[in-house]
Amino acid sequence: MSGSPPILIVGGGIVGSATAYYLKKLGATERIIIIEKFRIAAHSSGKAGGFLAKTWCEGRRSGALARLSYDLHSQIENEAGAATLEYRPVRAVDEDGAVIGNEDNCKQVTPRLITEYLSKAADEIINETVVSVTQDAVCLSDGRSLEYSSCVLALGPWSNNLKTWFASEYKFPARTWDEQHASAVYANVPYESDVKQVTPRLITEYLSKAADEIINETVVSVTQDAVCLSDGRSLEYSSCVLALGPWSNNLKTWFASEYKFPARTWDEQHASAVYANVPYESDVQGKSAVFSNSGLEIYPRPDGSAYVCHNNIGTDPHELPPSADDMKPTTRALAAIHKVASKIMPALADLTPKTTASCCLPIFHSRGPTIGRLDAYRSIYMGCGHSCWGILQGPATGLALAEMILNKPGDGCKAVGDPEYSPEVYRKKASE
Repeated sequence: MSGSPPILIVGGGIVGSATAYYLKKLGATERIIIIEKFRIAAHSSGKAGGFLAKTWCEGRRSGALARLSYDLHSQIENEAGAATLEYRPVRAVDEDGAVIGNEDNCKQVTPRLITEYLSKAADEIINETVVSVTQDAVCLSDGRSLEYSSCVLALGPWSNNLKTWFASEYKFPARTWDEQHASAVYANVPYESDVKQVTPRLITEYLSKAADEIINETVVSVTQDAVCLSDGRSLEYSSCVLALGPWSNNLKTWFASEYKFPARTWDEQHASAVYANVPYESDVQGKSAVFSNSGLEIYPRPDGSAYVCHNNIGTDPHELPPSADDMKPTTRALAAIHKVASKIMPALADLTPKTTASCCLPIFHSRGPTIGRLDAYRSIYMGCGHSCWGILQGPATGLALAEMILNKPGDGCKAVGDPEYSPEVYRKKASE
């Protein structure tokens, strides 16, 4: 170990633990210390379902982060042993048992090909620009005026022309398009199953073992040079990582002089239940993650249990409790979950949950997680706001933060290269 101050990681969830893991993997010489109030995986990293999907974040800013992290999960599981972390492939099905993305309930077509096929029904195709449409004719840019018996206008985003053409009778909108999006087509893609499962507490605890020390204490503030604990200690650091999940609202107070961080960094509080010794109807059912239209999710686990939660049954806490252990599910929420789950999977009807839990989804930026360095403080980094994808995206987030701290940019930094990941989005302007 070097004689320099340690790297301090505040938060013992999957992001903080993965950061410790990759710091050690990348050759950090400083001592690595995780500071966690109670225990590793105390909140959502110990209470989540553990569903991993490689491509379900496509179209979002976090798509590249999710793809990388999905692959990192596989590497971690290969190192630790799949059975150790209860890692395995699963199917994703709807409440009727149809595989999500399977031909039973989802199909695909190449848009250009079907459009060209349908267009062959026309007797003639004229390649010319329409400059106006009147009651009797369509006027073209080559000077022609084509009379018609009927006229259909199917202009897509260029429907804004209707505002001008029919201004005397209609108040059509001036803007008839949304954001411009890019796309790409890749050839010869080596496709594979992109849905797997892990038990969050197990992988978080495994990753946290890379830390040289775990301090169970509350952090009361973070300064440019030290992390101040509730027992009066002030711990100096060479780098500090803040991975506080829904408790990232503390950043608003700690760094108020330089940043305008959000005051609310959590979503609704949701309950979950784990049922033991579930008599699954088949081996297939015991390996199928269920996603119902109502928001219920059921995740069978390798030990024969089932994790059940509901995205639309929750409460809205105006303030977070002091700790994860103070967050309890309501009897009403658990009863509602059991009722819906029993209809979808009757095997659960006569069972009583072995354990119950409750947690809040961590949010920060409206478009995804915030990951990067607080430039105003040089040695402070943060990773938070992953919402329901924290377990999936945790490893890649930890890798990115480790690469930043050690100045070894690689795949992690590439995955969070979009400037909107950066905490600097919240940096106060000179006039503020």
